[in-house]
Amino acid sequence: MGKRKPAQPIQTLDRALMILEALSRAEKPRTLSEIAGEVGLDRSTVYRFLGAMELRDMVQQDDSNRYKLGLKLVEIGYAALEEMDLRLVARPILQELVHSCNETANLSVLVGTEVMYLDQVESSNMIKMFARIGSRAPAYATGAGKALLAFLPPSELDELLERINFRQYTNRTITGPELLRSSLSQIRLQGYALDFGELEEGVNCVAVPVFDWRGYPAAAISMSGPSSRVTEEFIGGHLARTLVTAAREVSRKLGYKGENAIAD
Repeated sequence: MGKRKPAQPIQTLDRALMILEALSRAEKPRTLSEIAGEVGLDRSTVYRFLGAMELRDMVQQDDSNRYKLGLKLVEIGYAALEEMDLRLVARPILQELVHSCNETANLSVLVGTEVMYLDQVESSNMIKMFARIGSRAPAYATGAGKALLAFLPPSELDELLERINFRQYTNRTITGPELLRSSLSQIRLQGYALDFGELEEGVNCVAVPVFDWRGYPAAAISMSGPSSRVTEEFIGGHLARTLVTAAREVSRKLGYKGENAIAD
């Protein structure tokens, strides 16, 4: 059998995917002009693509004629998530964590300079943290993101640090590459990452990396809650150790057999 030729982009498909990706990054429905401006295509071209995708329920319009992702993509997305070994392996362990600690447990992966929430099991507390599955957050300002960045190969970390556009969300947010490098060094020593209100005031988080069979940080498990409950004492006395044990179990199920990068 001959060597497979590299895939070549198909312009029509590529443009449609650019539009869908633009909508996926939007925090609210977008106008035709906003979408056209982001993807660099003229309005008439984008309008034709949106119309075709609307027929298949991949996009839909709201009452003000703004566009957002459609239900068909939700269906496709959940089908893809159900096929992912990572999510299937981690789900029962997330449930055990919530049963043990009663704070919201998350499974996240690194996507460029952001973390994407792949799964979540919510706390039963009235006041609790919530992140929409598929939503993203800046890696440098989240516990899960820092846990993943800390254990990347050095060359990959260097490349990502050059791409981060630092923004200050609270007075605790890390605002530069050297400060971030220092934080990541500490995370490598202790084996878990902390976020004390770096993205949102009053929200604390602890996160631990999950390693795949190659020893690569494939995901992070985190628990988050209001700072009144997720205190330094609770993290140091129970939460961090419980998360470390959970992450080791998921790593083992993913085939990780190397020396554990998570501190004892």
